[in-house]
Amino acid sequence: MTISIEQVSRRYQTQWVLRHLNLKLHAGNRYAVVGPNGSGKTTLLHLLAGFLLPTSGQIRYLMADRYVPGDEVYRYLSFAAPYVDLLDAFTVQEHVRWHARIKPFRQGIGCDEALEVARLSVHAGKRVGALSSGLRQRLMLAMTVLADTPLLFLDEPTTNLDQEGVAWYQHLIQQHADNRLVVIASNQEADLVQCNERLQVMTFK
Repeated sequence: MTISIEQVSRRYQTQWVLRHLNLKLHAGNRYAVVGPNGSGKTTLLHLLAGFLLPTSGQIRYLMADRYVPGDEVYRYLSFAAPYVDLLDAFTVQEHVRWHARIKPFRQGIGCDEALEVARLSVHAGKRVGALSSGLRQRLMLAMTVLADTPLLFLDEPTTNLDQEGVAWYQHLIQQHADNRLVVIASNQEADLVQCNERLQVMTFK
């Protein structure tokens, strides 16, 4: 999938957060969205994901020579961020099975394999709400990255992960981000080591 951003601006009330974006993002590339705290990294990610509408300009999605309507982009998208809620009342295994029904996993990966990739098999029977913040983040990242979608968007993915968890995340991206359009918003170098292009938000002010 290709995303074309044409003269896109976004403001909140009277404050412009982003102005006059002109970009084309291509499948197979991994883009790092960087900039100071509060500069608009998450806003840009939400615009690309269709969670926010531009104040002006347009964002177009091209998939196999056809344009995808903006209100259908969620079908092709996986998104993870520390502020995204999980289903705390489910067990880990129930959460994985529920997620697989909503966003099926990539070819060759079933629910048991997803648990193994997340290194959560031993916690399969625990309620999600009883997991530590690091284990919750691993669950979210595994479900997001393993989903069979051409678009993969991550906001500060290593939040709550220890050093071992960061290494796990980097391996996960290395193994499962091929041929996808990946956008990662963060200022942590550990999140961005596998990105091959950088988008500096401060250039869009």
